[in-house]
Amino acid sequence: MEEAGWIVKLDFTSIKGCFVTMFCNILVGKFSEAPYLLSRVKEDFIDQILIIAVPDLPTVAVVRGVITYGLNVEII
Repeated sequence: MEEAGWIVKLDFTSIKGCFVTMFCNILVGKFSEAPYLLSRVKEDFIDQILIIAVPDLPTVAVVRGVITYGLNVEII
């Protein structure tokens, strides 16, 4: 599927169970690098989430988490 064929539809009710607190949401991973995703999250959740952030290297954040977990599985 080409990028132009993708449509992301978000609604607060569908994903609110994924977060205990909606004060801050940090997007990580390759998909979070997409400007379209960030714009949709900001557009749809601006009233529910105070801070929406993407680290400079979101893919590296995932890798670091995996390595940290692998080195010490008791931290989670």
